[in-house]
Order: sequence, then structure tokens, then C-alpha cells
Amino acid sequence: MSLRDLNLKISYGPRDNRLMEFFIPALGESVRYDRAAGYFSSSMLAVAATGVARLITNGGKMRLLCGADLSEEDVEAIRKGEELGARLAHVMKKRLFWPANKIVADRLSAMAWMVATGQLEIKVVLPTDSGGKPLPANKTDCYYHPKEGLFTDAEGNQVGFSGSVNESATALEDNYESFMVFNTWDTSPAHLGQIRIKFDRLWEGHEKDWLALPIPEAVRQELLKFRPASAPLRDPLEPAPEKTVAQPAAVKVDADQRERIIFQFLRDAPYLPNAQRLGIETAAVRPWPHQLRVVDAVIERFPERFMMCDEVGLGKTIEAGLVIRQLVLSGRVRRALILVPKSILVQWQEELYEKFVLNVPRYDGHTFYDALGRPRPAPPGVNPWDAHPIMLASSQLAKRRDRQDQLAEAQEWDLVVADEAHHARRKDFLSRQYRPNRLMELLNGAGGRPGLKDKTRGLLLLTATPMQIDPIEVWDLLKVLGMGGLWGASDENFLRYFEELKQPYERADWRFLLRMLGDYFATGGVWHGPFCAVAEKKIGPVEWDQIRNLTVRTSNTSKHPSSSERPAWPVSADKVSPRSTSPPSGASTSLLSEPPLRR
Repeated sequence: MSLRDLNLKISYGPRDNRLMEFFIPALGESVRYDRAAGYFSSSMLAVAATGVARLITNGGKMRLLCGADLSEEDVEAIRKGEELGARLAHVMKKRLFWPANKIVADRLSAMAWMVATGQLEIKVVLPTDSGGKPLPANKTDCYYHPKEGLFTDAEGNQVGFSGSVNESATALEDNYESFMVFNTWDTSPAHLGQIRIKFDRLWEGHEKDWLALPIPEAVRQELLKFRPASAPLRDPLEPAPEKTVAQPAAVKVDADQRERIIFQFLRDAPYLPNAQRLGIETAAVRPWPHQLRVVDAVIERFPERFMMCDEVGLGKTIEAGLVIRQLVLSGRVRRALILVPKSILVQWQEELYEKFVLNVPRYDGHTFYDALGRPRPAPPGVNPWDAHPIMLASSQLAKRRDRQDQLAEAQEWDLVVADEAHHARRKDFLSRQYRPNRLMELLNGAGGRPGLKDKTRGLLLLTATPMQIDPIEVWDLLKVLGMGGLWGASDENFLRYFEELKQPYERADWRFLLRMLGDYFATGGVWHGPFCAVAEKKIGPVEWDQIRNLTVRTSNTSKHPSSSERPAWPVSADKVSPRSTSPPSGASTSLLSEPPLRR
């Protein structure tokens, strides 16, 4: 058969079964599919993937054009010299995530399969000014959002469609509100030709005032994470084929072979695609939603550094335990050191064992004991901090002078966890003279001896009281995480910023405040979406746009540290914002989900 043999209508609307009556038949006869869609996102990819399982089966190829909603900040960053591909990757990766909706997830996996096999190419289309520079989405009325497609079969016959398309994740079963259909043999071949010409000109970069770029490699690699283990055989909304009466003879597997297969699967499961929540799902505890958000963010962004700041009773230990379990199961953490106050050392060990199925030995300075209280011998002559790949110890033991020397000589860790991190502080914060106590020395290093922050890839600081200590002590902890820029240059800047915010508006030093905000945004800081929405609603879009642009103008006129020196902010349990820029010395820091504005 060919496209000419299909009984297609000239238009389809909400009352038609467009998947089974149009997309499945058309893609079943196609060897090429050209598709123009809206803004790049997980849901857009899922809509564009309608019926592509048939194209995969045919060995056909697909070209996809989509838009990217650049903001004014994005365009300004590009004008200031940031590489366009890097900024595109930053914008597009934020819109690519594993969907909760199974239909979206299955279709996204189909697109990832086609990218991996070379059957799908994706290009991003951006409007440009007269100088060829990209324009922000709110500065143009002609942003790229056509909803058109073109099917081609092996004989060269073509069928096209054009019309209104709903590309939200909540409307997958009602994707196409209405669209017209054209072909090359009897219904409006000239209109179909216009669809083909416009698509090809955009794809080849020949359309005036438009720019088409391949998706950045970082986005392609992110998309490949959704690749399924095998090629999808049908669309998730396509009914399963009826089973035939004749069934193949069952393969006999003896008990020993069955057991070997099961254990092999259990060994391989943490490394299979889509196993990013295996540790969470197999733990003996079910996290609350706010805990799950924190755990997902820390695991996804490992080895970035974080401070977990839940109030007492909200479950910092649960969050840390789930993070440790997933990272250990997936092999991303092979050596880990967990330091906790001596009074809760045994409690930590019991929780790791009972809730996270981790039998982590604890070290009392002489002997190692497992969670059941049994001694765990260490090899003779070995540095005790190297005796076990994952271990628990009290912070009181680790901060002793002789133990600090041993820790400095130990092998490096993949992850260090420090509970009750606010105990790492200055001896006298009132004098503003930096005289760290021993726990702070242990983290930061002293006298030429490296600190734990220098001997680990990942670092988790846990504290329930970051706002109940002196602000300069908060600054000290953020410096442990790696805070840079003007915020990390001196504690005076940090303290002065918040003191200025307390002043009446007419007395505040707004030049200083804007310079600090400019540094925050110039080094990768982001606006907090809900805060922006409330601010715009309260003062109006014009005034809010002027306020946002104040920081842009400040960024343009101020000297800032290099982009690698990024400011760090504590992460609360229910506020974690994604970041993609690289941290100083390869160890990134956590961020508050909103800029430090007076509210």
C-alpha cells in the first residue's frame, strides 16, 4: 500500500479519532515525517510523537522544528558574549523532565529512541532582528509556533496537515482540535507545496529573519536519558493487538536458572534506564512530597553541594538517607563519610539500616560495629578512615587534632554528610574575627591541612537552625559550600546587603543593593517564578518589568567576577531551583529558589 491507498478525510475535528483514523494509517505508510511544533518541552515532544511507533517500525526518519522561549535575560546574556548554544541548552533543559503522565512518558521515550537510532533530527527555530541576533519571546509577535506536518511514502506521495493543535500534557487524548489535510494527487497540492517549501527553507536556514540551529548536544544527551530498553511497537493510546489462539511453547527454566536470572536482574537494575528513583521506591519509608522534591534535586544535580534546612521534625535524615541510598545503588557514590553528633550516632545507624536497608558500620575511635552491634574488623595497618568504603562517625571524634591529621591523609570521598552543621562556627562571632572552632577547621582545613570540603566531590550539610544563628555564621557555612562572587568575597558585603534591606526605602543604599543583585544574576542566579508572578500582580506588568531591568542594567555596568564564581544559597526542603552553570573548582553549590529581594 501507499499513502494514495488510504481513505483519509480532508479535515479532522474533536469528534474524530484522529490517532487511529489519520496518524496511525499515515505513519504506517510513511518513510519520512516532517513536523513543525511549538515551544520545546516534554509535552510538546509527546504530542509530536503521536503515532511515531509506526514510523520506527518502518525504519523511517523524522525532522522536527520547534521553538525556544528565550527571555530578555537570555538574549542579554547572549549579547554580552555567552555562547548561544550554551544559553539554549540552559533554557531547553529546564523544560525537559520525566513526566508523571504515562502517555507523555511513553511518547517521550519513543522520541528518545529515534534520537538514539538517528531516525530523528531536531532543530530550534528563533526569530532574529535585522542584525541576525535572537529576539526574546515577549519582543516579537511572530514567534515560531506553527502546527503542521508532512508525510512522505516510498513512492514519493505526500500528505500534509495544518491547523490548530493543543500541545499541553493534559490534552494528549485530544491533541488536535482541528486541522485540514492536503495531498499531492487531488486535494490542494499547491497548499501542501507551501507547507513543504516553508519547512525546507526554515530547516536549511534560508528563511529571512529566522535562525534554525540543531538542538545543543547537552539537550540531546538529556533526552537520551529517556531512551527505553527496546523500540516501542505501538502508540500508548493505540489498542493492543488481539492475541492469537496459537501460543508458542513455553521455555522451561529450572529453579537454579530462574534464581540466577532474578539475581542478575537485581544486580543490573540500578544501572538500567529510568532507574533514577529505584533507591527511593525500594526503601522502607515513603517520603513526603517536600522530601521527594529535595531528594530528586540533590540526586539529579550530584555532585553539587547543598545545605538542607528543614525545621525540626520535617525529615532531614529521611532526605539524606534516600539520597545516600540512591547514589550508592547507582554506583555514583562508592566512598562516603557520614559525621553526626555522638548523641545520635547509634540512632543514625539504626535509621539507615531500618529505613534505607544500609548496614553502615560506625566507628567509635577503636572499633567498627555494624547495625546489629557486631564488630567489623579493619585491615591491620590501614588508616581507619579508609577501613570501610561507607562509614559513620561522630563529629566530636573526627574534629580532634589527631583525627584531623588522619582524615587529611585518607583517600578522597565521593560524598561527605555532616549533620547539625551549625555546630561548625567561629569561636567569637561578635568580634568579627575569624577564629574557627575545630569542626569548622575540619570542614575548611587549617594550617596547610586540607579540609573535608577539599577531599570530597559531593557535600551535604544538614541543619534545622540556619536562621537562628548569627548571619556571619550562615556566611561561613555558605563559604564551605563554595559561595563565590561579591557575596563570597567578604562577609561585609553579605551582612551589609541584609542590613540595607531593613532600612526605610529613602535611606537604603540602592546602588549597593542593585550591584549585589547584579552580581547574583551575572553569575547565574535566576528569578523565582512564583515571586515574580505575585510581584507583577501587585504592581502591574510595566512597573515590574522596569524593576527586573534594573538588575540587567546594573549587570551591564558593573564589574563582576568570572562566571565560574557563582553565589551559593541554602536550599530549603520545599524550594530547590535547577541550575546548569559550572561551579568553582568543579564543585557546585546549592541555591535559594528566589533572589534576595525585600518582599
